[in-house]
Amino acid sequence: LGNITSPSLKFHIDPANSKVINSAGTATNYPELGFMGQSWSKPTLTYVNWGGTRRLVMLVGGGYDVGYEDPAYEQTNKKGAGVYMFDAGNGELLWWASANVTKPTTATTISGVIATEEAHLKYSVVSQINAIDRDGDGLSDILYFGDLGGQAFRVDINNKATTIGSFAQRIVRLYADHQTDGTSPRFYEMPSFSVHKGVDGLFGVVALSSGNRSSPLVGTNKVGGVTITTKTANDAVYVIYDNDVARDDLYALKKPLRTSPASSGVSLTNATFTQLKTGIPQTTGTGATLAYSGGWKYQYS
Repeated sequence: LGNITSPSLKFHIDPANSKVINSAGTATNYPELGFMGQSWSKPTLTYVNWGGTRRLVMLVGGGYDVGYEDPAYEQTNKKGAGVYMFDAGNGELLWWASANVTKPTTATTISGVIATEEAHLKYSVVSQINAIDRDGDGLSDILYFGDLGGQAFRVDINNKATTIGSFAQRIVRLYADHQTDGTSPRFYEMPSFSVHKGVDGLFGVVALSSGNRSSPLVGTNKVGGVTITTKTANDAVYVIYDNDVARDDLYALKKPLRTSPASSGVSLTNATFTQLKTGIPQTTGTGATLAYSGGWKYQYS
């Protein structure tokens, strides 16, 4: 803090004791921190509009659950599930989203911690959060991240919201391929994001790569001349088309979304441009039905 040659502690986030301790040593209790796991997520620093004020914040994933050291692990404790937003200056917890949220915040003023419940956010999030400024106003509007349960998400932040309670307008599960035997694709790294032009205008492309950093030798290996096989995901590079992120009406939009997978999960055809989900058809200006493609994956051999 302040001097690069003589750094000092700015604040300390202490999930074990559910506290944030500032530079003066003053501790603030946040029960929400008790759901966090090991800190693997590199902090993302960005600006948002918080109660009408431009505010520098720090975004991190919920953390790592050590149960994933077992290749066949099926997480049920929701440890590290979700995403957290702290004030980057003093460590104040401002907002979080998780399946661990039991009472979503409906407050219209800045009072306490704003919480967003999302039932699918129940597996550890260890990657850095990718924060996107979609309209060039210097404020992040979109968050992308994956989890260790084979899922990828987009959070729509409405910086023009009139109440802080509607700060996170929606959470969209872009991809779902959870397997109960430990073979879900695990997303340890931050997804990349780019924008492209299609037949219906601009659309987003979210790319993730799966792997098992906790148990890198899973699969078929020879140990001492003996072949040992353990269950593993069919890891791949996943390229998911977000057909909503560039829409002019994104924040006025209710439903249907063009990109929203079925609750039972979805699949991407290997190295083929294919529709991700058969959903409610959208129409062009001439009334013709437009089938939105979902993306593709390249499976490792």
